[in-house]
Amino acid sequence: MGRTAEILLVIWVKTWRGGLLSLSLLITAATPLNDAVQLENYQEFWVWGGIHAAHIPQQAQRLYLLQGSIRLNSQNQPIFQRQGILPQALNTPIFLVYRLETLAWNAVVQQSILNQIKAWQAYQQPVLGIQLDFDAGTKNLQNYEQFLRKVRAEFPKQYQLSITGLLDWSQNANPEILQSLADILDEVIFQTYQGKKTIPHYASYIHSLLRLQVPFKVGVVAQADWNVAYERLLRKSSYFRGMVVFLLPVK
Repeated sequence: MGRTAEILLVIWVKTWRGGLLSLSLLITAATPLNDAVQLENYQEFWVWGGIHAAHIPQQAQRLYLLQGSIRLNSQNQPIFQRQGILPQALNTPIFLVYRLETLAWNAVVQQSILNQIKAWQAYQQPVLGIQLDFDAGTKNLQNYEQFLRKVRAEFPKQYQLSITGLLDWSQNANPEILQSLADILDEVIFQTYQGKKTIPHYASYIHSLLRLQVPFKVGVVAQADWNVAYERLLRKSSYFRGMVVFLLPVK
């Protein structure tokens, strides 16, 4: 739970003899302060580079595993580069995550992803679907929506499609484009952090998220600032699906 702020208030009172008397009052503020994200409070995690399977929290019930990146080569053709931990039995449902540096998509890229899914399934490991991680600026969200529609149409229907999203979308994106994502995606995970730190003023976006009619989760980074009181607020939305924590390498 969040800590409460204690404020020492000093009041100077004029006595009947004309002197001044100080009174000190300790006031407990009603507004909670931010706490660091504690792993034991969560059950879904991103497993990115530098994280070993042994470092995954034992209570994990869903994992988002970085498995590769997609970028353009010198001939301006999309290529797939494998990343992340190797296929193994984790006994936890997983999404395979792919970092996009381009919105190019072809049969070679898709087959590379399908091959990875099969490799994980060979260990009797449940694969729920894939997640695409792309920094789609709010002004270019329409192009991203068209790309996602293409991926959804071409990718096997038995696998879910998840993406990461920017908090700015909830306030400044075209509402019609944002709503159209509900027809394409199984979830959007909005990231409240950049690098290893929570972005400033993240709290100003929470009420905007409550207006969304797209299934969504909220992503936080381990040990970063986060006010857990906002999770209670987010639960008021019937579209809120929970929290996901970005794990950091163990030093």
